[in-house]
Amino acid sequence: MPTKTFRKRKKDEKVASGDLAAFAKSGKGGLANDPEEVEAIKELQQYLTDMGFDPNGVDGKYGPGTKKAVKEFQSYFGAKPDGDAGPETIGQIVKLRSIMFKGGKNFADFRKDMTRMEELLKKAGSKSESKDMNSVRSIL
Repeated sequence: MPTKTFRKRKKDEKVASGDLAAFAKSGKGGLANDPEEVEAIKELQQYLTDMGFDPNGVDGKYGPGTKKAVKEFQSYFGAKPDGDAGPETIGQIVKLRSIMFKGGKNFADFRKDMTRMEELLKKAGSKSESKDMNSVRSIL
């Protein structure tokens, strides 16, 4: 499994809010087939980036990087990975971005923590080996 890169948006960095949700409610189908929806695509790309799925930049173009990132997102959540951000995929993204965990963390923070934990466990040894928490702590 490839390592994910996480990047938080800077406070002054803005993405048009609501374009993605509005597109999902429009009944148009998938975003991949609607290149005129530049702002919705940018919003999708930014949220994918925030959640650790790299669309190769935020440019408003639904290219191969965005399609790959959408497929990874869909696979991660058990959806059919077709690479097209339709109403179901967008609905899941909209839902996830609104979840806040204890301590002010959002889903992107939670996923980053989980990915880091998986990396540490792999470094500590295979699943079949019995390792105690001291082994994991020694890597930290």
